Amino acid sequence: MRRPRRGLVLLAILFALSVAALAVPRVEIHTPIWDLDRGDKENILGLSLGLDLKGGSHLVYKATKEDGSPADAEDLEGVRKILEKRVSSFGLAEPTIQLLGNPADRILVQLPGLSGATIAVDFDGNTVGAEELEAFLQSVAIGHPETEVSIDDNQLIARMDELRPALRATDGSVINESEADVIRRAVEDNFPVTAVISFAAIDPETGEIPVAAEPADDSENATASDDGVPATPAPQPAATPSADGSDAGDPTPVQTDEPALAEDDDADDTPVDVGPVSIVPEITLAQIQEALAGIGLADVLIETVNDTAGEAIANFWSLELIGVRAQEFNENGDSIPTLAEEVREALDELSPLEVFVTAGTIELWAVGGGVQEAKHLIGQTAQLDFRERKCGTLTPPNIGDAWPPDGLSAEEWSAVRCIDETYWNPPYGGGEQDIDIQGSDLTDAFAGTQPGVVGPVVNISFNDHGSDEFCDVTGRISRATNQDVLAIYLDGEELVAPSASTAICNGSAFIFGNFTAERARTVSIQLRSGSLPVNLELIQERNVDATLGSDSLRKSVIAGLIGLGLVLVFMVMYYKIPGLVAALALILYAVVLLALFKMMPVTLTLSGVAALILSIGLAVDANILIAERTKEELRMGRALLASITTGFDRAWPSIRDGNISTIITCVVLFWFGDRLGTSLIQGFALTLGIGVVVSMFTAFFASRVIMRSIAGTALGRRIDSFVPVGSIGVDRAIGSGE
Repeated sequence: MRRPRRGLVLLAILFALSVAALAVPRVEIHTPIWDLDRGDKENILGLSLGLDLKGGSHLVYKATKEDGSPADAEDLEGVRKILEKRVSSFGLAEPTIQLLGNPADRILVQLPGLSGATIAVDFDGNTVGAEELEAFLQSVAIGHPETEVSIDDNQLIARMDELRPALRATDGSVINESEADVIRRAVEDNFPVTAVISFAAIDPETGEIPVAAEPADDSENATASDDGVPATPAPQPAATPSADGSDAGDPTPVQTDEPALAEDDDADDTPVDVGPVSIVPEITLAQIQEALAGIGLADVLIETVNDTAGEAIANFWSLELIGVRAQEFNENGDSIPTLAEEVREALDELSPLEVFVTAGTIELWAVGGGVQEAKHLIGQTAQLDFRERKCGTLTPPNIGDAWPPDGLSAEEWSAVRCIDETYWNPPYGGGEQDIDIQGSDLTDAFAGTQPGVVGPVVNISFNDHGSDEFCDVTGRISRATNQDVLAIYLDGEELVAPSASTAICNGSAFIFGNFTAERARTVSIQLRSGSLPVNLELIQERNVDATLGSDSLRKSVIAGLIGLGLVLVFMVMYYKIPGLVAALALILYAVVLLALFKMMPVTLTLSGVAALILSIGLAVDANILIAERTKEELRMGRALLASITTGFDRAWPSIRDGNISTIITCVVLFWFGDRLGTSLIQGFALTLGIGVVVSMFTAFFASRVIMRSIAGTALGRRIDSFVPVGSIGVDRAIGSGE
């Protein structure tokens, strides 16, 4: 009995885990090396439902080549295969992907209603807390009371049930902007940006900031000039308070000693020029208000900045700017001044500013989750570029040239020579050189984390050619005396420009930036699936209802439960204890199978439900074969335990061969669906294949353990309970059992 007991414990654990997975609508497990997020709170048992059961999104893309000409049939077929591959990486969502037009020039993509939407927000200076943002998004003004805001990698992550997409006309123009854009403007208007300003000391004659002459040498102490007058020390600025007022700084400028005249017996009373004289202008609150009113900001809240003792710091003001938008560009690609830049320019005209620092601007606003992330996945190509950047030179290009350029200090030059495009391009630097690493050189890409890096990263692996090129370029950078860098671009946007201390020749690397977990996953899928041969422009987006309908779905579920119940009742009434064992095995089968569908995940459609019911029928057939084989052994006069063991052993070849034949059929169907781009056939084949594998386990292993366990109890003495109703020729077995 020891082995059946161990088997029962294993089955109990498996059943409990499966029930737990189904009982929790959404399963979320987060670890440093692995994240799991499965389930949909809106669906029964948290299962993922397809378009025909739940509805989803209807997306129409227009396909054009890079030169603007229409895409041909070959290009569109390549797009369809890539989209199938990309969407499949999210789990078998069974999308509808069709070519529209004659000749085809558009692509229809219908996706099941993906659960939830997320907005990742990062405020400069962390001026807004999770509770504040959550309360605002739950307010009546926004209308999302279900919003939950958490902190992940110093980013605020707002999770919502749904975000309304942009409504577009057939030509692709936006009729109604997306709800995410509306919410962003509301957030910008509700949470003002704080700007701390301070006016610089100016020359009262010119009204400009005086520039002190550089000393004759680099010594720290001033040296006397030819006429015996020490060089005037450059004025030292006062320490700047922080934007949030937590650090008041030092409002008093650093005082220097009065220049002492050199001891000279021939000195006279002639006035000495001690350098430019500067004063801090007495700018009033009214003047600042007038300057801001000139650009339409008459209602800006202006306050003095106080120190830790509550005393006002002279010449420091705090402004609350409402409605500071993200940087925008005009039709020519030139940047449009932001509200903060307009304020700075207006105050500079009043009097030159020495300090202008802001806190509270939105540095990151990333919309993901659900159909939003699917749109990124479908319509965009993740093009990864590696470029060797020749930074601005550390030494002057010509002897005698003033260096660093533009009056920068050595520290400032070190900070900007590899970052500012002006300085790493000629004449200061050598520009960028493309590296011979193509998308085809990537063998794998997956989201993950790296020690010492904050936030998700995308790990990449190269083939032999890519590995050799990456080794060469990192080796050159590590040996370069100019301390150059390797710039990494994603879709034309610079992610990071690291240096290299040694050659990296192991064929792997990772890229990082302002990635959310979903964005890192999307980028990795795009890199794995390859680039799109044409450009895709979203020209239509709308939601579609479930083709089956909620009422039909409810009736189908009821009908399925009634049918399963009738099968179980028949098995128990006709086969008695073997029928009861079959019923228990079927219940275990159904629970385990649904848990697998949820955790993999597999999206259930009508075809998947049909495959599920068919696999239940196969599981019932296996239990019938076992019961009949056991009955035959009892007729031959074997004892009960021997009959059960022999019955299972003799039924197994039939069960195995029949199920393997079905699995082969599933493989053929899956291949057939992949070749024709019919995801419905693939979904049916996958669901049926998983069901057959699970049914083999429950019908043979689970049924055998339960049957042998029951045979060891008092019920095992009633051999007539182990044979079907109306069976004859079991008298000898009954006698042997007594």
